[in-house]
Amino acid sequence: MKDCSLNIQHAYAGDDSCQIQLYSRGHHPEEEFLESCSRFYAHEWDGEGRELPAEKPVTQTHWRTVSAPEDSICETQFVESKPGKGAYPVTILDVWLEM
Repeated sequence: MKDCSLNIQHAYAGDDSCQIQLYSRGHHPEEEFLESCSRFYAHEWDGEGRELPAEKPVTQTHWRTVSAPEDSICETQFVESKPGKGAYPVTILDVWLEM
């Protein structure tokens, strides 16, 4: 696996289902993004050597960060948005993973 320098981040599911979703700000080539996600989930997330599922859908879109509903366990959430003021591009591993 080549050395990828993408900053992979994770978002918690707001419904207390103990799941995460991996993403990186910016639009990135799919192969590079998936390699970075794989490395993050296997080594940086919890050091347990976890593997990504066989199906790995990648989505490129724009998000805005907004306040989460009161019944959420999170303070903020990401919502898909059209490009514009306050929106930023993201590449998403569009599957929820176990924590």
